[in-house]
Amino acid sequence: MDTLGKRLTHIINSLNTSKFAFSKKINAAQAFVSNICGDKQEISRGLIEKILDKYPNVNITWLFTGHGQPFLLPSESTEFREPIAQYIKSPKSEIHQISEETELKGIFSDNLKAIVQRWDMYNHELFALLDPEIGRQGISKYMLGQSYPSIAALIRLEYVTGIALVDLLTRRIDAAEIPAGPISPGELLPLLNARLRSAHTSLEAYFKGE
Repeated sequence: MDTLGKRLTHIINSLNTSKFAFSKKINAAQAFVSNICGDKQEISRGLIEKILDKYPNVNITWLFTGHGQPFLLPSESTEFREPIAQYIKSPKSEIHQISEETELKGIFSDNLKAIVQRWDMYNHELFALLDPEIGRQGISKYMLGQSYPSIAALIRLEYVTGIALVDLLTRRIDAAEIPAGPISPGELLPLLNARLRSAHTSLEAYFKGE
């Protein structure tokens, strides 16, 4: 499910309902919902609010990115519903920007271009490192910010760049953060160990109240 439309369709099916019944419950036009499910139209901030109002356990993060689980646990739903609701109502809300401009995909696209430029390679050379079976049409979609590659390809991208996947997906990476070339498996282990030591130090400081 590499598109928002497919993920929304999955949510509707998982709720054991139809697009018609789903649209009626959230008070939205069925044609609008169907167009989003078919990736013919961008989701709106208003529709997100309606979904959250009627289905508070829907994981909006998963809906946009495909990461995590489609539905939150009851405790998670209670904990995160209000902050998310307030967040998307903000005029400067990042989710609002995503719904209007597909901001996250644009960020990821910019990061791919920055990596290609930094490594002085062609687009297909980068994706040969991530998934040799990805065709040129798929590569074009990723570079244009129209879609995301598979989870496996994203994980490999994290490995070869040494940059956390959450950063690659949510913020524009500075050129100085990108290594001079792909990280080899031999270089990866020390990098991961360094990250673990840093995380351990941060946790110790946190629990000591420093």
